[in-house]
Amino acid sequence: MSHHVVPAGQEDHPALADPELRDLIDHPGPDALARVTVLTAELVAVHTGAGDHPPVAEALTTLRTGLATGAPPAPRPGLVTELETLVTELRDRLAASSTPAAERFLTQVNAVRAIAGALDPDPVKAAWNVCWLSGNAIARNFGDQLKLVVLDRCRDRAVRAS
Repeated sequence: MSHHVVPAGQEDHPALADPELRDLIDHPGPDALARVTVLTAELVAVHTGAGDHPPVAEALTTLRTGLATGAPPAPRPGLVTELETLVTELRDRLAASSTPAAERFLTQVNAVRAIAGALDPDPVKAAWNVCWLSGNAIARNFGDQLKLVVLDRCRDRAVRAS
């Protein structure tokens, strides 16, 4: 089944060796959208360093908890607002930064927006939000870009199957 979501010639790429990702590729299951959402949010958080911000780390824990319980993510009241405030703070830093730092802040802005979108209680919207918005945050790393393409294709496959 992996040939439908993994680009031709990339089936054995080391970036796709993660056991959770391989399981999602080979055995989509009924929780595929939640798994896509969690794996994409974690990917973009690690890739950009956005996971170092406490509200992002909390959002990732919330997403993992939702996946573990089979329930939609239940963020604490105020968490989404904290993520939106973080986006504003990062945009302010972006505006005041030199070119090398500006790129880091821009990718983090996009990552935080993606992770905030992943908290949507509708699993289809959450998966779409995080996949779509992560595309603007993941750059210059073929392995991470490949993971994102595969995760988005897994999202599409899960939506079509539901």
